[in-house]
Amino acid sequence: MKKIPLALFSMTFSCGLFAADYAQLSKEAGNAEKANDFAMAMVKYEAAGKAATTAEQKVSTILARFQLLKKQKKQMEAEKLLRDMIEDEMLGEPQQRQLINLLAGQYLWNAKYEEGLSLLRQAQNLSCPKTSNEYFRTYYYMAEIYLSRKKQPEAALEVMENMLNITGVHPANLYQTHLLMGTCCERLGQKALALEHYRQARDYGKKVTYKADFSAADKAIERLSK
Repeated sequence: MKKIPLALFSMTFSCGLFAADYAQLSKEAGNAEKANDFAMAMVKYEAAGKAATTAEQKVSTILARFQLLKKQKKQMEAEKLLRDMIEDEMLGEPQQRQLINLLAGQYLWNAKYEEGLSLLRQAQNLSCPKTSNEYFRTYYYMAEIYLSRKKQPEAALEVMENMLNITGVHPANLYQTHLLMGTCCERLGQKALALEHYRQARDYGKKVTYKADFSAADKAIERLSK
């Protein structure tokens, strides 16, 4: 019988132990949160993060801690957590992009939207699958800032073009893409092009299998068709 090198055995045992610790700690954190013992839940989520063995596990604990702080209306602490954890060495670029998107999203509708835009420009340089929600979210948030906060529909249109001609994007994201582009065209006085985008949005909305409200495209089409 071939002997397993001691070092390899120790590494395998250690990884298995940490995985068990992560699962157990995450479960305990969730139970504490359900019991509204937020202090204990925070301790357990942080411990689970330290026991994480993958980037996905690590980011899940960060998101859990973020949501826990938000639940307690500790907005500044929640934002600081994201800023501090973006550079965590265990995270890969997709997870970093996810946290940056989330942080930028906190700034969309307050006075920090310029800071949010700066963060999103950083995020677009971090690799992630083009069909992912995080790829979409970077450009959607950026376009929203240009359109709704900076009143620059031309810039918003240019940003959202990053979502076009990508195979495999979820229809819900394509619905939002064309709806926003339709709004941009409408504000630029390009009625025919706006209608085209609204109709594409409606078509993609019909492809979404889960229940959601996609009536905005129908209302826009009705409004411009009068």
